[in-house]
Amino acid sequence: MIEKYVIEKDLNTEPEIDSFDLLISFKEGNDGSEEEVKGIEEIGVALENKRFYIKESEFDDVVTLELNTGDPVKLVEQFAKTPTEVIEKVIPVDTVVPSTMDNIRESILEFAATNMVPKGSFTVQCINRSKRYLEPSNEVVNQISTEISDKLNVNYDDKNTDWVIHIEEIGKITGIAIRRPDETLIK
Repeated sequence: MIEKYVIEKDLNTEPEIDSFDLLISFKEGNDGSEEEVKGIEEIGVALENKRFYIKESEFDDVVTLELNTGDPVKLVEQFAKTPTEVIEKVIPVDTVVPSTMDNIRESILEFAATNMVPKGSFTVQCINRSKRYLEPSNEVVNQISTEISDKLNVNYDDKNTDWVIHIEEIGKITGIAIRRPDETLIK
């Protein structure tokens, strides 16, 4: 079943800023490649009649998807309705930037200023997989949440939030999404 999908393994050492529409992570098991194969099959089932391009990352538990058609948020709903065993998270990505704090900060501030409602609330979730390019996740969360609160007049609220800022570092690139809580799937 896996041979139906276009897959490219990215092990280049040169930074390459690809855009992608969805970031999908898998549960980790004893053998990461086994979960990855099962996860790719689950993607195929959830998106059975859609055209998409899968690009693997340097991490066995993460792939990215470029979509030829369809609203990424609507596709998250399809994943929510599809029974899965290894898909753990599906996030529609707004932008992809090099994995530096300056790039991430600038991108989030720009996107949040145009999309987040003033006086709303937000939280920040950061996954720093490689730990080579960014500060520890808790430091990234603290820096971003302080800047957003100070510059955009929105409140940080980890419990009852209007917006979730997702920072997903996958090596030399980082996917960023600013979404309502119901626009992502986290199992």
